[in-house]
Amino acid sequence: MTETSKFDHPFAMEHVCSFSFHTTHRIVTGDTPEGIRFTGFIGEGTFSGPRLRGRILAGGADWALLRKDGVLVADVKLHLETDDSAIVQLFYSGLVDMGVDGYDRARAGTAPKGVFHPRTTIRMLTGAAPYQDLNRSQFVGVGQLDYRAGAPSISYDVYRITVPTGEQ
Repeated sequence: MTETSKFDHPFAMEHVCSFSFHTTHRIVTGDTPEGIRFTGFIGEGTFSGPRLRGRILAGGADWALLRKDGVLVADVKLHLETDDSAIVQLFYSGLVDMGVDGYDRARAGTAPKGVFHPRTTIRMLTGAAPYQDLNRSQFVGVGQLDYRAGAPSISYDVYRITVPTGEQ
């Protein structure tokens, strides 16, 4: 039996942009009572989509926690600069399953290998008039964290959650 919602709130997903960036370096706080804490600093990147395109500014970071069950909890804040020079702060949190042995591998100093798939919730804030709708929207991101070349590359597809009536 499939459970359905008791509310009539249909929704849709609208692709807003895709982005990619790399980390420049990281600081490892170490194995804390909560798990392994580290901060990955973000270098420049790019984003493009139907309405948003531009570059990711260097200087953001991911204040990550690798839990003992191998799940990485991401906590990212970064800035976008659109092609028309608007600044948008983008922040997201979410989960990345690094495998049941992810924590033990990190503790042993073994770098991750392969490709992992973050799932995140995203918000954006801006003072730029043309992009005020971003302040009123909720987004989700489905990503790829790729360690195949050594240092990780990160890419996401970002979707706005909308309701069919056009409300956001």
